[in-house]
Amino acid sequence: MSSPRWRRCLQFYAQAKTPSIQITASGANHMSFLDDVSTCGFTCSFCNAATASNASVNGMARAFMVAFYERHLRGNVAYDTYLTGADAKARYVTTNQAALVSK
Repeated sequence: MSSPRWRRCLQFYAQAKTPSIQITASGANHMSFLDDVSTCGFTCSFCNAATASNASVNGMARAFMVAFYERHLRGNVAYDTYLTGADAKARYVTTNQAALVSK
């Protein structure tokens, strides 16, 4: 991707402290993370069309957020598998739903 916003995200991640995770949702656009994209109206017409379903993008985002909070706020190391481990890779990376980078 070459948009200025995408470059800012990459710069932000490059400067983030460890531990950090970068998740790229395949087929998502900016509005894919709304709870109900059908209510977006005119505003959504400014984004490229998403190829991933709103439900799948939101489900993935929620799964990663829960895993992140459980791991880093509650200290439950068992959730590492859902962030960057085998479960995350099996669910999202091998199915081409997301790309993960962590440090």
